[in-house]
Order: sequence, then C-alpha cells, then structure tokens
Amino acid sequence: MQPITAIDLPLRTDPDGTIRVGKTRVTLIVVIQEYLNGSTPEEITQNFDVLNLADIHYVIGYYLNNRDEVDAYITERLENAEKRRLEWEAKHPLPTLNKAERQAILEKRLRQNAGGDE
Repeated sequence: MQPITAIDLPLRTDPDGTIRVGKTRVTLIVVIQEYLNGSTPEEITQNFDVLNLADIHYVIGYYLNNRDEVDAYITERLENAEKRRLEWEAKHPLPTLNKAERQAILEKRLRQNAGGDE
C-alpha cells in the first residue's frame, strides 16, 4: 500500500490579500457564500466551471475545520470593500436629476436606440 500523502490546499493569496481557489480568479468568499447559500459542491462547479470539484470539497472542508478564521477573513474583506465603496461614492457623487432631466435623457436614449437624431 502506498503511504498517504498530505494534500496541498488549493488556495492562493494575491498580493492584495484576496484568497483565490486553485489557479482561477474565483475567490474563497464566492465559494463559501455559495456553499452557505445551500449550493452543493457539484452545483458550485456548474456555476463556476473553471473550478475543480475536488478543490471545492477541499475548500469547504477547510472552511468547516477553520470556520472562525475564514469567517473573520470574509468579514474583514467585506467591511473593507464597503468602506472603499463609500469612500469612492463620497468622492464621485451621482448627479441629482430632476424629473424633466431624467425624462430628457430617457427620450434621447430612445431616439438613439430607434436610429433617430441625437
């Protein structure tokens, strides 16, 4: 019988701290959120066909054995993303349009889509 060897966890960390699964761009957060929303590993593979089924099982197993650590990572990343979004929105506020301005934009787009004048 061959000796059992350890399996390397199929996770890698980008320079910005984002953890990704295998050699894909799919993040650990996405896989865990899919799992927590009730998706099976097979369904996750169907939704993200670049992922390997075995890798998904390894990642979920790691999550189940290290739930506090992974949950803390996810919470921190989501909080940082929300903070960056709010900062960006504060620097780049959306213009406030009145009803007439919104209607004019809508009519212009409709004319453009119909092939009419600008």
